[in-house]
Amino acid sequence: SMVTCVAPSRGSGTVSVAVSNNGGVDAYLGQPMYQYSSAGSGWSLSPSKGPRSGGTEVTIKGSSDLMRQGQELVCVFGTAQRQGLVNEDGDLVCSSPATSAVGGVSVTVLATGGREVMGLVSLEFEYHATTRVTGVYPSAGSPTGGGVVSVRGEGFEADGLQCRFGKETVSGQGVKMLSSSLVACVAPGQTSDDRIVAVEVSINDGSDFTSDGREYVFEPSATVAALRPSQALSGVAGVVVTVLGENFEATGGLSCRFGLNETMAARYLSSTKLACVVPSRAVGTVAVSVSNDGVDFGTSLVRFAYTVAQTTWVISPSVGPAKGGTLVTVTGLDQSEGSPDGELFCVFGTERMAATLGTSGEYVCQAPGRQATGTVSMTL
Repeated sequence: SMVTCVAPSRGSGTVSVAVSNNGGVDAYLGQPMYQYSSAGSGWSLSPSKGPRSGGTEVTIKGSSDLMRQGQELVCVFGTAQRQGLVNEDGDLVCSSPATSAVGGVSVTVLATGGREVMGLVSLEFEYHATTRVTGVYPSAGSPTGGGVVSVRGEGFEADGLQCRFGKETVSGQGVKMLSSSLVACVAPGQTSDDRIVAVEVSINDGSDFTSDGREYVFEPSATVAALRPSQALSGVAGVVVTVLGENFEATGGLSCRFGLNETMAARYLSSTKLACVVPSRAVGTVAVSVSNDGVDFGTSLVRFAYTVAQTTWVISPSVGPAKGGTLVTVTGLDQSEGSPDGELFCVFGTERMAATLGTSGEYVCQAPGRQATGTVSMTL
């Protein structure tokens, strides 16, 4: 009551089907008809890969008399079948079945009764291993976006790579695969009231994203308002500067940046104050900015000056009577760091005399008396 026949290749159209028991000499011509649809070479499916867990929404495009809106057809992935429906654009949409293995399978389309819709054409769908996100660094950034975020995980591929921050998708130049376990994504700006969003990754152009829920927080950038002191001698290391500003956080990545590439760890004092050691540099001025995570630095117009170290000391007058009492003025002490702590003395030979600070930054001492004339060394 049933035979199986291989349909011969021919052009599109409808033909009758007959059965013969004697090699075609006698054939029973019944009513069944068989339709050849136009396959063409323009058949495609998108996306062409998805997770082996299945559930990827696959769209199949092509030309056939059966690809009519509302038509129910069957998508066959290897040997597994899934019901599909032709949408208003004339494309067939179906969901990929789950599988236990990775690799490619052929995809064909069947109409009611098992008829091939695509003729001799078959497409390929690739099942890939599970893609996961295990970590995000930094885990916070400015609401304006633009910072580079390192996403760690497994199963990453360059083809079809995208990142998603909440509902905002990053693709193209904004995402780069560094390895199968590391992706760099440019964080978008905050577009909603949600400060905390999940960062997920897709490797099939956004059809399927991971669902690991690793969080990224939009928070105000650290800003710098003032520096105390705002200058230091060039070539001198170890000067501590107090940075005043806003939005400082007590994190392991809290740091100050002097210029474009010199970063120093910062000591948290409060949300508006921190301390940094100034790196040694040549004469000039540099902008100082602060980062809460060591990666994203806020913009800053506050500058720190490196001044010329004063090397010439002058005393005036350099001659006086042996009886003493001469007021000697000492100039040449750099005042960029303010007055020295504690009392200051002029030392004439071995005798110390108190020094007073003048209005122009000079120091004035009274020369002591001596029994003999001659020259003595003088230090401050």
